[in-house]
Amino acid sequence: VREIKVKMGQGRPKFKNKVERHPKFRKHENNIESTEWLNVSEAVLGVTKSVDTIWGKMNITVNPGVQDGAKIRLKGQVILSIIIGNKKGNNEEGDHICLLRIKIPTSLTAKQRQIFEELAKEEISIPDNEK
Repeated sequence: VREIKVKMGQGRPKFKNKVERHPKFRKHENNIESTEWLNVSEAVLGVTKSVDTIWGKMNITVNPGVQDGAKIRLKGQVILSIIIGNKKGNNEEGDHICLLRIKIPTSLTAKQRQIFEELAKEEISIPDNEK
């Protein structure tokens, strides 16, 4: 919902808009941000994932080995900044930024546990100075 107030008087009209919070999208400067969750295998192996944008669904490509907190920028996917409340008042377009978060499972099936145990035997230890 957007509320637009117009003040009439001397000079040019003044506009003020109010944009309500959205459960999925957050506004940051000229950009819209959303959080996209990946499971462990998607983060390790990479994935093409469908995400919601203000214009509808769009595919993003997550590269193998992505780290928690990485961001993917979808250029020019935001409405004009004057509509979303840019204080500078110019009409720059913004980007949609997907913050990638990795969901670590809290419980495993017996088979999943076996796979992770086998993987653990193959993994190389990370030196303390690289953690």
